[in-house]
Amino acid sequence: MGKLISGRQFLKVAIILIAIVSIGLFIAHTDFITLKRQLQQVGFQFIYILLLTFTAYFIGTIAWWLCLGRQRKNTSLLQLFAIRQVGETLALYNPTSVIAGDLLKAQLLKPYGINQEIALKSVTSSRITATLSQISLFVIAMIWLLADTGHRPQAKELTWIISATITILLLIKIALFIALSRSVDHVPIKDDSSIWKKTITALSITFYNCKIFFQQDKKNFWYSYLFFALHWVIGSIELYLLLLFIGYPIHIMDGLVLDMSIIVIKSIGAAVPGQIGIEELANKITLDMIGIKNATLWISISILRRFRQLIWCVIGLLLAIFLKALHGQSRVKQVPLSTD
Repeated sequence: MGKLISGRQFLKVAIILIAIVSIGLFIAHTDFITLKRQLQQVGFQFIYILLLTFTAYFIGTIAWWLCLGRQRKNTSLLQLFAIRQVGETLALYNPTSVIAGDLLKAQLLKPYGINQEIALKSVTSSRITATLSQISLFVIAMIWLLADTGHRPQAKELTWIISATITILLLIKIALFIALSRSVDHVPIKDDSSIWKKTITALSITFYNCKIFFQQDKKNFWYSYLFFALHWVIGSIELYLLLLFIGYPIHIMDGLVLDMSIIVIKSIGAAVPGQIGIEELANKITLDMIGIKNATLWISISILRRFRQLIWCVIGLLLAIFLKALHGQSRVKQVPLSTD
């Protein structure tokens, strides 16, 4: 057990060091005057980025709300939006990533009279519908990248990698939907005897919950799927706008290519809190992938996206304080007055 934990910690440190060294080399060749000018070009237009990300987050909230079934009437979309932001803030900087965030979301639904089993099913099912819609958009983005080779010549090796990735993802998606359609088996038994078994059990329970949701409430499953697809598409416009503001107009589909590719690269370093270094490296790699090889642009994009992230993290923390205070007041009101 100790060796396994040490191995994981070593891997995490190795990933961070590789990312930091790579970024350090890039920064050493950065033109800081150009960097300053690029950031100034965005200026107060950054408010559009915040409004855009709010829209994407709110649509993501609707997608989750649909997974709550009949108990969704117990809470409003604004309350659920606050809970989602708190959970996503924890997920961003917690080593256990989305697991910690999703568990917190389920916990925060308690005061609204939502059954904990339903709450857990909703967060796990929404995570699956989000992932499935993300896979679809990633495939579409990669097909676009291949189709656009006439305007943007690519290495033969990259073309083969993209083609293989599309094929593998399509096969995975078909296999998942076949598995979701099969009859429901027995409930997975929780096993915490090792990290490996604990992870496998958690994934089994997640898939089991989604299977029930898919088979018993297909309508809301597909609505959630579509709303998450819209959530990802709107979120990808952030990169399109940032590049436009800085003076590098791209096709709106390139924004989807960038965003989906960055998410995939970031998922590799999911255990690294905040994906520090990983996200910055992802920005550099993906911009190169669509043919933008500016030495300072990827740093400008990284700074602006981190700033947006920081603002939403602060909002998430404020919402956490607000929810705690609100639930505290509710408990006080529920205490019966003495008649003595």
